[in-house]
Amino acid sequence: MAKVKIQGHASGTGILTVTAPNTSTDRTITLPDATGTLLNSDGSAASLTSIPAANITGTLPAIDGSNLTGVGGGKILQVVSAIKTDTFTSTGTASFVDITDLTATITPATSGSKILVLVNLKGQVNAHGGFRIVRDSTAIAVGDADGNRSRYGADSAKTTSEELDYLRHWTHPMPMSVLDSPATDSAVTYKVQAGTPHDSSYTIYVNRSFTDANTAWHGRPSSNIVLMEVAE
Repeated sequence: MAKVKIQGHASGTGILTVTAPNTSTDRTITLPDATGTLLNSDGSAASLTSIPAANITGTLPAIDGSNLTGVGGGKILQVVSAIKTDTFTSTGTASFVDITDLTATITPATSGSKILVLVNLKGQVNAHGGFRIVRDSTAIAVGDADGNRSRYGADSAKTTSEELDYLRHWTHPMPMSVLDSPATDSAVTYKVQAGTPHDSSYTIYVNRSFTDANTAWHGRPSSNIVLMEVAE
């Protein structure tokens, strides 16, 4: 029969007390057949440290980004994206309008986080017009106010002039990006808007060209918006 031996420490003067719990049920504690040190816990396992990853099993709890600490600045904490694969056409947009499906919402882990907004947009305007990024209801990353000039994040070349006929047959890339500081840990919505402030009779096209003929050399691209939370 194996025996249990409690060995005192030669240099210690304290008394180690093993206390039984308040129970009326017989319990058996089985010691491992191995050499090592017992882990100390206050019952919640909060004091357990240096546990090998291979020994952690079972279902881990969900991680709440708001509880993350010690994450170095510049790390990407989360990514949210949306893609638009169908077309969008709008006429009579002297004021800016939302482009359907090019919207995404993100909830920052902390109010100090920055949001990197990347927009990959393809389209045209048949005359003069442009596009912009909007955070909730505020346009961001647009040019400075200057007289009567329209403020855009990106604009499109005129495609109706005969001398520019070759431009009318394919979409134009109009990328936009900004490292934004929303200063909140609440949900923030970013979207892409389009407008033709110069003349409401102009037409905006997204994911299609001005001519949009049903031929193999007229394409159907996609557009997307990507949000990345950057740790402060």
